Amino acid sequence: MKKTIIYTLLALLATGVQSCFFSEKDIFDESASNRMEATLDEFRTMLTGAPNGWILEFYAGEGHDEGGVVLLMRFEGEKVTVASDTEVLDFVTGDTYAPGTEISSLFELIEDQGPVLSFDTYNVLIHNWSEPKGSADVDGYAGDYEFVIMSGTENRFELKGKKRNVKMQMTRLDDGTTWEEYINSCLAIRKESENYSTLVGYDGGKKFLNSAVCMGNIFTLTKTDTAGNLSREKISYVYTDKGLRFYEPTKINGVECYSFAWNEASKIFVSEENPSVELRYEQPADYVPIEYYIDNKWALSFTTVSETGDVDTTLTLSFKPVAGTTDSLRTSIFDFDIKAFYNKATGMIEFQMQFLDQVAFTNGTTGYIYLCPNNSATGTAYLSEKTGVVTYTQQIEPRIFTFIDNGRVPNTEIDGFSFLAFSKPELNNNTILGYINTFSNITLSKK
Repeated sequence: MKKTIIYTLLALLATGVQSCFFSEKDIFDESASNRMEATLDEFRTMLTGAPNGWILEFYAGEGHDEGGVVLLMRFEGEKVTVASDTEVLDFVTGDTYAPGTEISSLFELIEDQGPVLSFDTYNVLIHNWSEPKGSADVDGYAGDYEFVIMSGTENRFELKGKKRNVKMQMTRLDDGTTWEEYINSCLAIRKESENYSTLVGYDGGKKFLNSAVCMGNIFTLTKTDTAGNLSREKISYVYTDKGLRFYEPTKINGVECYSFAWNEASKIFVSEENPSVELRYEQPADYVPIEYYIDNKWALSFTTVSETGDVDTTLTLSFKPVAGTTDSLRTSIFDFDIKAFYNKATGMIEFQMQFLDQVAFTNGTTGYIYLCPNNSATGTAYLSEKTGVVTYTQQIEPRIFTFIDNGRVPNTEIDGFSFLAFSKPELNNNTILGYINTFSNITLSKK
């Protein structure tokens, strides 16, 4: 009898304890859910309570290394309207959207890894940075379209890309500034400063940075060690209505650099945090005017691959200006007409990825020929826009250039280029037919 009573009491106690646990868990879950819902409602009120919208300083790339983009955003109900300071090409339709174009879509505030701002319906100005660019480039620019909200106030949000973990800031746009004014200011500073993009850093008049180039929203420092080896450090930035701002406060040789105001008259970027810090335009000692390329003959020397092995080859080149431009040249290599891009600030020229021609092969097939930058050691060819090689002065007199990675696209190690044939204009592993020529160990010498 005692045994039965003991078992019965134990069962009742266990049931009571178990019931108590469930009750406490239900209360806790309900409380947490309510707290999250209240947080999301509060963030929604903040976002929609800014009638002139917000400035998102957006960065793509695993290491925020694609350069920054300004996205203006206005939240109304469940709708968001977006405008960008950067031209965007829709990879699927081929449509181009100019800076300042406004496009609306939907957004959500959801719970996932905390409070998340999700742009869950397609908006090309946002999703361009996250969507694949074909089967050969499934990551595209490796950006995000969902953002964990780290903190938020009526004037500022701290966000983190949900997939790439890149931190970004979104600040309230002043009610007295129109979207058109803000974007036009960014574009004007970009245009004004692009011809003065070779910069030297000074702190109180003392030089702390010998050489850097601002290009494509990437600030590139080039260093040479005692053995003559080149290395580069890249810092992404966005343009603002006053100048530019680095991704984060960054120390360069002990001097902190972050936000800079552009002085168009003096061709100087002045630190907003410490006005004694300046980035001044100085023309490089090895600067070459565009006429120098046009007025001289050049020897292009390189190593190519044949059926019998490597072959060293030298061709004579001449450059001609492209009509209607001040920054483009044309030359001919193996009967292919090739465009070279002239940088007005550095005086250097680039060969970027480009379509060359459509040809018929002896087997009856048609091929689309592209100049594709590559790494000669690994044989890797890069099919992304803007990848390329740029001249680097090896000797000033007589002038000899080598070619190095142009630094416009992250995670590349480019030192040459190839002529690649594709069966279609869509460039991927399924359409590639093969190599026509490869070029490594390239030099360009004045004759």
